[in-house]
Amino acid sequence: HIFPSTDRRHAVITPALLLLGQILAQTPAKTRYDIVVGLFCAGLMFEYTKGAKRLPPEAMAFLAGVLRLFADDVESALADGPLPSLGNAFKCSQLMDLRHVIGKLPDSDTGKARLSLE
Repeated sequence: HIFPSTDRRHAVITPALLLLGQILAQTPAKTRYDIVVGLFCAGLMFEYTKGAKRLPPEAMAFLAGVLRLFADDVESALADGPLPSLGNAFKCSQLMDLRHVIGKLPDSDTGKARLSLE
């Protein structure tokens, strides 16, 4: 018997949410690709819980950690991070310069930087 996905327990959604939450909380992010996969998983978790008006804590913590990657001092910002998956991100050169890499990407329409953090 299949229940609506807004129910507390669902035959498909509940195991999927458990797996996505475990991926976000325990898989170490070492590259930009890992961050993209994590953002995709967080988006899926938000989509699955939207109808029930719940917020998945693993997705919120992962998004907070990704936002900390854009801090001026990434190492100290991640030191107090809520997830062990982003705890060692300051050791990865691809993630340490994420703010500068994204800031240098030009917009195809205007030729200016796509993301200004100042």
